[in-house]
Amino acid sequence: MDSSISFLAEMGQAKLIEFEPKLNASTVPIPPGVNFVVANSLVVAKKASTNSEYNKRVTQCRLAAQVIASVRGLSWQDKRRLCDIQTALSLSREQMLSVVDEVLHPEPYTREELTKILGVSDAELVEFSLKSKNESTLDMTSFKLHDRAAHVFSEAERVYSFQRICGEGAPNAAVVSSGEWQIF
Repeated sequence: MDSSISFLAEMGQAKLIEFEPKLNASTVPIPPGVNFVVANSLVVAKKASTNSEYNKRVTQCRLAAQVIASVRGLSWQDKRRLCDIQTALSLSREQMLSVVDEVLHPEPYTREELTKILGVSDAELVEFSLKSKNESTLDMTSFKLHDRAAHVFSEAERVYSFQRICGEGAPNAAVVSSGEWQIF
């Protein structure tokens, strides 16, 4: 997303960047009197490198989608993304947060637990779920599925709430999310 906004940015506008079903950037009007501070931390994120936290999060999201699909009686082998599950179940983001809480426990999952849930061997788990382009996730043994899936849906909800608030033109708009004030 960072690289997308780098070339899609416009002065005085926010952008809603979506990657499903294809890359799309919509202009979000910023209400009068609202300002943002954008800063570069100068920290380099090596997302493509082996053993990166980014690759681990992607794998955990994939596994969360597959576990939810399996528990909900869907074919899970072809599910790779949480949005695939949301579409298959025809649920809203808020409803998906409830599903995450119902289906996924907050403690990290083990490989052994995942093989039992999905009904596969460790080798099949690697093939269907852990293999990535750079194979940096093959040796993972602990998976925070609940945290990753909850983050995906809560962040998406926060982004769309921001878009809605800006569309209403409310200056100094604020909403409460997860018990914390977020000033938009």
